Amino acid sequence: MYPIEVLYAKQTGGPKYMALARAIRGAVRNAALAPGDRLPPVRGLAGRIGVTPGTVARTYSLLCDEGVLQATVGRGTFVAGEGISAEPAIRLSPRRFDLTAWRWPDMGQSALIRAALARATGGEYAALRHAVYPPGSDDDAAPRAMLGWLDTERTGTIRIEDIQLTHGAQAAVQTVMHAVLRGARPVVLVDELSAPVFARVAGLLRAEVVAVPMDREGVLPRALDDVVSGTGAQLLCTASEAHDPTTLSTPRARREAIAAVARRHDLHVLDYDCTRTGAADGPGYRALLPERGWHVGMVAASLSPWLEAGLVVAPVGQAARLKQVADDAGTSLRAPFADAQAALLDKVEMRDVHDRARDELNRYLSAAGEALKAHRPVWRRDAAHLWLPLPRGWTASGFVAAASAAGVTVSPATDFALPDAHAPRAVRIAIDAQIAFDCFVHAITILADLLDRGPQATADTTAGPL
Repeated sequence: MYPIEVLYAKQTGGPKYMALARAIRGAVRNAALAPGDRLPPVRGLAGRIGVTPGTVARTYSLLCDEGVLQATVGRGTFVAGEGISAEPAIRLSPRRFDLTAWRWPDMGQSALIRAALARATGGEYAALRHAVYPPGSDDDAAPRAMLGWLDTERTGTIRIEDIQLTHGAQAAVQTVMHAVLRGARPVVLVDELSAPVFARVAGLLRAEVVAVPMDREGVLPRALDDVVSGTGAQLLCTASEAHDPTTLSTPRARREAIAAVARRHDLHVLDYDCTRTGAADGPGYRALLPERGWHVGMVAASLSPWLEAGLVVAPVGQAARLKQVADDAGTSLRAPFADAQAALLDKVEMRDVHDRARDELNRYLSAAGEALKAHRPVWRRDAAHLWLPLPRGWTASGFVAAASAAGVTVSPATDFALPDAHAPRAVRIAIDAQIAFDCFVHAITILADLLDRGPQATADTTAGPL
């Protein structure tokens, strides 16, 4: 028998997770487990000793917090000590799982990013270059490097000068709105459920925000036509792929119908492409509306939020306007960060790192989809979150409160609807691949357990903090 099994069988009294923790501590203390030894997967050990996977995950997390064990993303849980790989280990908080924001795993990009930053900021040339005012970057090295990562089937033909880098996605959205909106009280349209960034930025620019009804394929073209006719809206902010929060992908026929409405009303369309990590399903709105479509993305955010550069691809004939607005609004990416982007994205090995990180994210995503399968979550590979319609009896706020009490934070549908608008009974679950896989599965298991037990049983929830 495995030493953990032998020692666990000798434990008496107390919660099972504490008994298992005592067994593992004992195995480490008597050298039955040496530094660097890998512990069994959560489900495997749970089956052998007759406990739930949640009990094993809770024990592993407790011992990681104590420093007895060490969890390494993508590799497993090990006995702490000199035998552990020097790869960065992710320590899980013993009390909370935050699944409101997606986080990519570190598959080697951290070291490459550090090298890129050092190269971009080192040397006499860099020091002089970064001392220039205004501090925006006029060099085309970063846009040129970014171009190699863009799918021109999705965006249409791109010239280097069509690309504008900004400090994050919100700055990219702000730049587009500055470039498009006219008048004292312009109108911006958003999907009935949409990323909060659109309403946030529109509010800062004193624009009125109006929601357009949607179905499972995206914005309804007839409803869009009616709303534009009634409001004189100048810009539609939407996402044709990996929609946030629903993960839907708008079929090509629907995209073409939306493009036809936009063409008829001289409506600009911002296509938000910041949560997709894989191949596109078809052409986006910049390809379908070359003179009115704005593509907004974040290539490097799929590698690390440390270099979260926003990206705008201007419509045909709007490149000079885009650059002028970015400079005037102060949203253009500063030279040190632009240089680091270029140094990073030009590295051949970044393709492999990106693909491995995407595969690891998909592993977490698939595990979440499988654990919640009985409750019909909406998800797709290469997206960064799941959309979970709730069964009868639950409200979004009630489920969020119950999940929070059990140690897991998720986002209610109301976070993605305009104030006072109707929101469905649903929550968004973001993928955090920077916590150990087994612990992530445990967090999802907590949510599945809440759904299985129903809202009436939440007062008796015993999941508690890990």
